[in-house]
Parts: sequence; structure tokens; C-alpha cells
Amino acid sequence: MTKLAESGLIEAGKKGVRDQVPYSITERGKTAFLAWLREDPGPEIMRSPLHLKLSFAEHLDDETCSRFVRLHRHLNEERLAYYRRLESTSHDIRPSQSLVLRAGIVFREGLLAWLDSLPWGRDKTAGKDVKKRAKRR
Repeated sequence: MTKLAESGLIEAGKKGVRDQVPYSITERGKTAFLAWLREDPGPEIMRSPLHLKLSFAEHLDDETCSRFVRLHRHLNEERLAYYRRLESTSHDIRPSQSLVLRAGIVFREGLLAWLDSLPWGRDKTAGKDVKKRAKRR
């Protein structure tokens, strides 16, 4: 926030409770923000420790892989439930926000389907096939 303020894109207000500082966007900041919005978004960047670790699953035991899948299933179920609650109670959001929220729901549903399709998804013993295939290579 300090760099944005130093650049004249935002202005700091008076310190409030617990030294919190409210900021407001300046005209220069609005212009810069709109210019940024019009730029091409660029490629998606996927950063998933789960995907990285499962790409080396042949080096892990089935219980570890199963634990990873259970953990991420739980996290994704929670996030999906949150998104669905937002969708059902957020009647005042802009249409563009609703589209992004819907994308989040579809994304989480897809991740859950993918987790179920893994050897450790629903059948906890099927992962041994991954190790057997890896040893044959």
C-alpha cells in the first residue's frame, strides 16, 4: 500500500482503530486501474502442491497418497459449499461477479471429480497399480 500511495495511485486516510489506515483511490489510480483492466489477462498459472506431489506418486506409499487426496477432497468440499452459499444468498452482486463465482463452483466440482477418479480417490487400495506401472518403465 505504501508504494501505491508513494506513486499517487491511492491516498492514505487518518489512522483509525488499532492503527488501521483507510485508503482511497485517486483519479490517477482509477486511470491506471482501468488501463490494467483492459490489458490481456495472460495465461493461467497453476500452482498446486498436490498436483506436483502426485506427479511423483510412484515414490510415495498408498496411505500417503490417500491422505493427500482425503485432505484436498475435504478442503475442496468446504470451498465448494462456501461458493454455493454465496451463490444462493448473493442477490445483490454484479452479473460479472456472479459469472466468476459460477466459474469457482465449476472449478471445484471438477477438482472433486478428478480426486474421485484417482487411484486413491474412492478405492484406497487401487494406487498399487501406479507403482507397478512405474517399476516396469
